[in-house]
Amino acid sequence: MVELIRPEGLIWGILIAYGERGLHEGNAAVTNKRWSELSSGQRRGIVFFSVVQVALLVAALVDIWRRPGEEIRGTKRMWALAAFVNFVGPISYCAFGRRRVTTSFDKPHDLCEFSPCTCS
Repeated sequence: MVELIRPEGLIWGILIAYGERGLHEGNAAVTNKRWSELSSGQRRGIVFFSVVQVALLVAALVDIWRRPGEEIRGTKRMWALAAFVNFVGPISYCAFGRRRVTTSFDKPHDLCEFSPCTCS
């Protein structure tokens, strides 16, 4: 005879099994390490990527602050909040949040008056 398992029992069973096994990566258990237990290469990597993250965040927030609202897709508030998402937010803002500002030099015919060319 087939025995039905209630959802609560299934979730409880998963949690008990997880607690018994622990979190494993391969055969070794994953443990939190203290800063002093990290190798110098791991420390440098963490510091490097932290500096890059903060630099991207600051650059995005400064650009959002200075750029007029008409040149931003969406609202400034939305992009300022999105900028706080690690790496993805500032890069997304730079790639998708800014509108391209056209200048008079974007068209090739506007250069004709400044330099000799064979524009028709």
